This record gives sequence, structure tokens and C-alpha cells, in this order.
Amino acid sequence: MDRDGAPVGLAVLGFLIGWNPTLWINELLIKASDLLKSQIPSQRWPAKPNLPLNMTLLTLQGMVDDKIERLKELNVDNCQKMANGNPIVIWIRTSYTLELIVDWIAQAQLCILFEDDKVELLQKNGIRNIFCYVTAIENPNARKTLQEILKIPVGIIENHNTSIL
Repeated sequence: MDRDGAPVGLAVLGFLIGWNPTLWINELLIKASDLLKSQIPSQRWPAKPNLPLNMTLLTLQGMVDDKIERLKELNVDNCQKMANGNPIVIWIRTSYTLELIVDWIAQAQLCILFEDDKVELLQKNGIRNIFCYVTAIENPNARKTLQEILKIPVGIIENHNTSIL
């Protein structure tokens, strides 16, 4: 303020803002967005045990490095993508037999149905892909045996029986 009580600083600030208003508006928007970001709570990440598994193609029987590299060229780099892959497209674009590709897809579908430790238990008991699993759960006696092997509620296996079939 000068001696007369006029706000000189405010007049200078008004002149500067009027001279280049987009600069000042952009700065004001940046400061406002930074203020809002600092006040909005960020989302917490899930605990490591709660994260889904990213099962690699090495989980599947018959997979070796050169086959995995070839499938990666087709953007098939994990069991999830293999389980939902189109066998005809993979067959046309690779030199692998259709039977082999269908087997890999069936193994991958079993892998995404269960965790890796359960898949290992199933494989040790002769169930190596989703086709073998579906055949096994059709029989009520086999469902009980699978429930004991996997140590999961029999209701889950019965749910698989109704939803898969």
C-alpha cells in the first residue's frame, strides 16, 4: 500500500495476470490438482497372499523354452492366455499339431481352475488336464476321492460338475 492506502501490489499483480492469463490459469490449475491429489486417499494394494498367481507356461507338461518363445510371439505368455486361446489360430501360426495345442489348452484350463499346489496333487493322481478332471468329477465316488486329495469342500467340486458340464 502506498501512503494514500491504495493497494499498489494488487494492481501490479492484476497487470501481470492480465498480461499472460493462460500462464497464470495453468499454474492455478496445477496447484489445485496437486492439492486435490494430496487430499484424496490413495487405494491400498492387496496383500501379497491375496494376489492372483501368474502361472507361466512352464507349468504345462511338454513346454520347453523354444516352444514358449514361439508362443510369446503370438502374445501367449501365461496359462491364462493359453487357456482362453484359440487352438486353430495357434495351430495355423505355428508348426505344432492341433492335438498338442488342445492338450496345452486343457492343461492351462486346469491350471487356472486351481492353485499350483492343487494342480500338482491332481497330476500326481493321474489328472493332467481339464478333460481328465471333468471325467473324474462325473462320478460321485471320484468326487469324494478328489475332495480328500485336494482337501477342499466337496461343494466346490460339485459346483465344478454343474458349471463345467
